[in-house]
Amino acid sequence: MEPTNRSLTRLDTMPNGMLRLIISKVGAASSTDYCNTVLTCKSLNFSLDDPLIAKTLNIAPLVERPHLANRYEKTMESILAANNLDAHYVKAKRDHKEAKYLYGVLHMALGMIEKGKKILTKLTEDEGLDSVEMSWENI
Repeated sequence: MEPTNRSLTRLDTMPNGMLRLIISKVGAASSTDYCNTVLTCKSLNFSLDDPLIAKTLNIAPLVERPHLANRYEKTMESILAANNLDAHYVKAKRDHKEAKYLYGVLHMALGMIEKGKKILTKLTEDEGLDSVEMSWENI
């Protein structure tokens, strides 16, 4: 490649549609790679307001531990609006902490103390003590 033609290969010369497609593929492979790409390259700074990117974003860490989604409210709203299937799964799983809390308390009330304690302990480990106390207040 000649030095004078080098500027033609820059990302700035590519159409936005192609750049969006590249970013959506990066995000579909890894949310960490998406964040790193957006942070390091101004010309690839497409946000999650873009439905193509939000719909395909890989949120596998949140699927494995839905309670972590509480830290990413704005991100979750964007990808839910784009109908990201994993985001709907995470939202459904995240919203059941009050049900888990009641389930543990009911076991204890019915005499199954150890099983109830186990459920509440797991919920406390997963969600945190503040979240479990909030469940008590919500109920």
